[in-house]
Amino acid sequence: MNATERFLIYFTGVIAAVLLCWIGYSLQQNLLNRQYWQGRMLLHDRQYEDAVMVFKDLGQFRDSQTLYDDASYQLKMQQGEQALADKRYPQAVEHFTRALKFDPQSEEVAVKIDQAIGLKHRENRRIAWERARQGDWYLTNGQLPVAYNVYKEALSYDPEILPAVKPKIDRLRAAIGKGWQPAAASPPLSPGADRVLNFKGKPVGIAVGKALETARLKLNDITTREARGDYRYVKLWVAVKNGSNENIYVNPHEFTLSAGRRQAVPHENDTYILPNYFDGTDLPPSGTTAGWLLFLTNKEGKYTLHYQGSAGEAETTVTP
Repeated sequence: MNATERFLIYFTGVIAAVLLCWIGYSLQQNLLNRQYWQGRMLLHDRQYEDAVMVFKDLGQFRDSQTLYDDASYQLKMQQGEQALADKRYPQAVEHFTRALKFDPQSEEVAVKIDQAIGLKHRENRRIAWERARQGDWYLTNGQLPVAYNVYKEALSYDPEILPAVKPKIDRLRAAIGKGWQPAAASPPLSPGADRVLNFKGKPVGIAVGKALETARLKLNDITTREARGDYRYVKLWVAVKNGSNENIYVNPHEFTLSAGRRQAVPHENDTYILPNYFDGTDLPPSGTTAGWLLFLTNKEGKYTLHYQGSAGEAETTVTP
C-alpha cells in the first residue's frame, strides 16, 4: 500500500467520523428541540409542573433556564391560589414565598402573601373563639381537664384572646391546687404500641405507634363523633424524634394526612379532647415526644402522614 492509498483511507475515516459526529449532534439537537417545544406547549397550557420538569432537564439549552424560572413561578402561584381556595393559609403563604425566589420584584406575590397572611389571621381568630366557646361548655359542665386543654388550643391559634379566657384559666389553676392535674405535655412514646417505632425522615423523624380507622369514634365518656358517607376518622399515635444538633419546636399543626392521591388534610380540632393528645413542645437534640392526632378523610385503607416544619420535612405510610 503506497502513501496515496494510505492517505485516502485516513481521509475517508476522518470524513466518516465527522459525519457520524454531525449526525449524532443533529439527532441530539432535534431531540432537544422537540423537548423544548413540548415544554413551551405545556407552559402555554398552564401545565406548570410538567413544564418545570422539561425545562429543568434541558438545562442551558436556548432560553430553557428563563422558561424554567417562569414555569416555577407560575407553579408556585398556582399552588398558592389552590391553597387559598382550600383555606390552607399557611401553605398558601409558603407557596407564594417560594414564588419570590423566581421573581423577587413581583408585586403580585407581595399582594398574595399579604392576602394569605390576613386570611390566616382571620381564620385563626375564628377558630380561637370557637375553641374558647367549646372550653366554656366543658368548664360549665365540670370537665376541667378537657376545658384546660381546649383553652390552651384556643390561645395557640390567637394569643390576643387571652383577656377573655384568663379568668377561666385562673379557675382551672385554682382547681389544680385542689388536686386536679392537667395532662402531661409530653406523654411516653408508646401507649402499648401495636408496631415497632420506625422513625422516617431527617433531621426530624416521625413514626406511628398505633393507628385506628373508624366511622364512629368515642372521644370521651360523653362525646362521640360519626363520619358520614365514605369518610372515616383516622386516629394516630404519632411520635417525633429530633435528629438535629439544635433545639426544635414541633407543633400538631405541622402534620397532615393524605388518603391515596387526594389532598392532604389537617388534624381535627377534636384532637384536643383526646387524653394524651399530641401537643406542641420544644425538643432538645435526640429528644422525643408523642401523642394522639385525629384526622377526618376519605376511606382508603392506606394513608400517608406528612410532617412539614421549620426544621425539615418527613412522611411515613400508615395502614390501620
